[in-house]
Amino acid sequence: MMFQAIFNMRESGHCGTIAACALALLLLPSVGRAEINQKIPLPEFRKESLLNGMEILFLPAQTSDCRFLLMLRNGAAFDPVGKEGATFLMTRMMMLASERSDPEQLKYQKEALQIEFGVEVDHDALFLSGGAPCAQIGQVVDLLAEIVTAPRLDDEVFELARTALLEERRREMERSDIRARELLHSEIFESNPYGRPAKGSLESLQALTVTDVKIQYRRLLMPNQAQLALYHSGDREALFRQVSRSWGRWVRKKPAPFTFRKAPQTIDSRILLIDSEAEVGLLCWGRLGVARNDSSYYALKVFEQYLLLSLPDWTRRVGASTQIQASPQVQAKRLPGYVQLSIQAPPSELIDYFGQLRATLKALGDGKIDEALLEESRQLALHDFKRDLQDPDRRLRRLLEMTLFEIGAGYIQTYGLRLARVTPQRFHQALAELATQGDFRMAVVGPSSKLGPQLKEIGDLRVINP
Repeated sequence: MMFQAIFNMRESGHCGTIAACALALLLLPSVGRAEINQKIPLPEFRKESLLNGMEILFLPAQTSDCRFLLMLRNGAAFDPVGKEGATFLMTRMMMLASERSDPEQLKYQKEALQIEFGVEVDHDALFLSGGAPCAQIGQVVDLLAEIVTAPRLDDEVFELARTALLEERRREMERSDIRARELLHSEIFESNPYGRPAKGSLESLQALTVTDVKIQYRRLLMPNQAQLALYHSGDREALFRQVSRSWGRWVRKKPAPFTFRKAPQTIDSRILLIDSEAEVGLLCWGRLGVARNDSSYYALKVFEQYLLLSLPDWTRRVGASTQIQASPQVQAKRLPGYVQLSIQAPPSELIDYFGQLRATLKALGDGKIDEALLEESRQLALHDFKRDLQDPDRRLRRLLEMTLFEIGAGYIQTYGLRLARVTPQRFHQALAELATQGDFRMAVVGPSSKLGPQLKEIGDLRVINP
């Protein structure tokens, strides 16, 4: 999850401590110190498997609305080079029509069942989510099976979906913040598939054909790579029999091997500057992180909060003239992900904020850790995780992560214990490499005439026209 804070020191004044100020701004309650050493109860669920290998996780409904989340453990990382966006376009086509229902009929069925659908295409997996009244969850499962196992992948639906996606991407490419983050990720991951946008580029989408989408569907979608987690009320056995009828005819296949190489660790600093005269600038700093099953993951989640809690002090030191937005983010995947910090501020202040980041990283690299700040960071990381488990949709995602990242159910129960093990010594060890001053990637949005000379002194600079 991405954290975002908005700071305006002139209006809010200074709080007693950095941590207290950040927590007040985030409007998050304090987490009891004793809780971090306690096991977290595992959400109640029951797992069943179909003969074709598909797994179903049943959770007791707590409201009259039953949520569901289908995970397919193949994602955009499998897009062929030059045809990025094939998987994303495939999911758009699936949501438009099936072999039994044209776009209008499918739209009518969704409305009649009061279903809300959402789709997320990650590099590691595909997620189809939604909800409907619990009394209709059986019909929802049937319709979901129709969409996934029998989509209509023909020329008409292809053109309809691609035209809409191309227009969406054109609008996104007009936004310098989206361009900057995509450029940053391409630089961090280089030739690794994680560096390619899941939605594809305008060029790659134009190069796609309906045959590409059909091949991608046959390669990626299969029951033995699928897990469906859903809430239910009533007779669970009856619902399982209905699921078996809906999904049981889906034929299992041999999954494509996930044999991608890890992104190489960078040894230099590179900066991309998108020339812009806008009043608000953007600085996106990042570098390669760790895989989700790496033991250092928990230290990086604490580091994410450590940066967040440091921001009010940075703003005070910079002497910010206006409101800024900042969001630290740690993204861990099946392969190493990234660590990123984005700051939106007046262009004249961006270099100063980078200076504060650099000073913080150097202090951490030298073992100079604010232990009070570290404790608050651990508490805030735990609070965020427990808040996820209280949210019906995020709870499903956390449960499915057990399989996606091969980390087991124990990761939920011991999450707080693992955060507690991030002592100052372990924090320093995990961040020693991350804190290397000359090893990063950065994308900046601002005027090249003013920022260019300063950025050249920081690293290898490439200016990109808007």
